[in-house]
Amino acid sequence: MRVEIAAPAKINLFLKVLSRRPDGYHELFSWMHKLDLADRLVVEEAAGGIGLSCPASGLPEDEGNLVYRAAVRFFAETGIRAGARIVLEKRIPMAAGLGGGSSDAAACLLALNRIFGSPLAGDRLAEMALSLGADVPLFVRQGASFWCEGVGERLSPAPHLGGFSVLLVNPGFAVETAWVYRNLPLTSMGNTYNLAPEKKDELARRWRGRSSGIPFPLENDLEAVTLSRYPVIGRIKNTMTACGAAAALMSGSGPTVFGLFVHREDALAAAREFAPAYGPGVIMTAAAI
Repeated sequence: MRVEIAAPAKINLFLKVLSRRPDGYHELFSWMHKLDLADRLVVEEAAGGIGLSCPASGLPEDEGNLVYRAAVRFFAETGIRAGARIVLEKRIPMAAGLGGGSSDAAACLLALNRIFGSPLAGDRLAEMALSLGADVPLFVRQGASFWCEGVGERLSPAPHLGGFSVLLVNPGFAVETAWVYRNLPLTSMGNTYNLAPEKKDELARRWRGRSSGIPFPLENDLEAVTLSRYPVIGRIKNTMTACGAAAALMSGSGPTVFGLFVHREDALAAAREFAPAYGPGVIMTAAAI
């Protein structure tokens, strides 16, 4: 059996870091939204072993790749005596704050689960996803938009972004997520988002009641850390806004900046503005349905 599956990118429309946990992870409150931009995986059953190919990406094709580790975990957890051949076609920029690696791992789990008759029920699949990474549970869930709490594993439906055109600009360098969190000054943020259920209700009500545009500031606590080392992120945001974006924000730990445009022609004009400097890092997309 052969399955082709899309692995969508995501953006963080809201990302508040609430606290650092004793285990070193961080409690988060985030609004994550999947995008039409997606990697593509082709997964086939094999007699034994795991073969992974990532053409023209430079990615490892062994245990160094989260997709490979997801396949290993699937067969170990299910006890299925078989293997898989996997081809990963990358379209999402890597180490860019767009969740590409986590989405690829989730797509691998979903494809294998489909091929082998759904041996993993929802809760078990979610637990396996979390064991691979904090963002992986988002991508095994059906739906486009979620509030994410805990380390990212507690998910509940969030408002859909709607008809905004989304422009991504990736400046062409990688950012290590662990470095960003190590340099996050939790004591200086004046965080007001510890009552997440109330905040979710408030933000959802304001979003659904909007007439146009963005009804509240989009925020990312990680942005200041990454921007302090890479000021180009601030320049990209400023250009997005000057080109007519209703909002512009760094996604995740960066460095990708997204702009939300009410009018597609403004987004296309902004893409042309960025193209000479950032070339293939300039990507037009939209919110996933």
